[in-house]
Amino acid sequence: MPNAWVLVIGMHRSGTSAVAGVVHGLGLSLPSDLLVGGDDNPSHNESRSLTKANEAILGILGGSWDSPPALARGWQWRPDIVAVMEILTKVAADAFPEPGPAVWKDPRTTLLLPCWTQALAPVAGVILVWRSPMAVARSLAARDGIALDDGLTLWRRYNEDALHNMAGHNFLVVDYDEMVDDPRSMAEATADWLHRVVPGFAVRKPLISRAGDSIMSRLRHQAGDEPLPPDCAALAARLTEMRGPRRATSDPRAQAPAPG
Repeated sequence: MPNAWVLVIGMHRSGTSAVAGVVHGLGLSLPSDLLVGGDDNPSHNESRSLTKANEAILGILGGSWDSPPALARGWQWRPDIVAVMEILTKVAADAFPEPGPAVWKDPRTTLLLPCWTQALAPVAGVILVWRSPMAVARSLAARDGIALDDGLTLWRRYNEDALHNMAGHNFLVVDYDEMVDDPRSMAEATADWLHRVVPGFAVRKPLISRAGDSIMSRLRHQAGDEPLPPDCAALAARLTEMRGPRRATSDPRAQAPAPG
């Protein structure tokens, strides 16, 4: 079982696979049961078994990735969820047999983070990757046939849940467009953050360059200049303000940037 976890979360089609690849390139282990990619995403950097576990949890809660369930405060302590906690820990241990720090990415974890932070303790930090809401909505429409308005609603739900669920954790907010524009700087910032939050972890400089080079230029954009609904525009502005490292506090809306 890894001795420290870094969890990569964010809405689907937002670049979470690429960021998990960067973190792996900096020295954290990926799952042994990697999900096979497709033409739209050749490397998911995602665990088959943990993805199935997330789908099962969402099913227990009455939802799915594209129809998120309504979650009452403290839902992770429901008896039916607590009953599967030990199973989740074992599944994670089987998927990540290597000791040392590990990175796990699954957009569904954005919704279910309170459950997994119990099952995977200690979680050293969380990386939230966000992307322009219209770009995400267009990507979902192209891949899954989801209407633009529904895609925007999903984008808002995932990112609102991310901000709420990250309270109490050290986290790093990554802007997809900035990552694609300047992958080396993103890799350097991530390496610095990992050094701060993962006990005893240090990154060798050659790894930083290679990790940055792993970002593919073809990740670039689903264009979308249409006006955004006010709630999406306001949330995107908030995420822009929050980019970079943040210290753990009880309320992410009050978090100050980590010291330089």
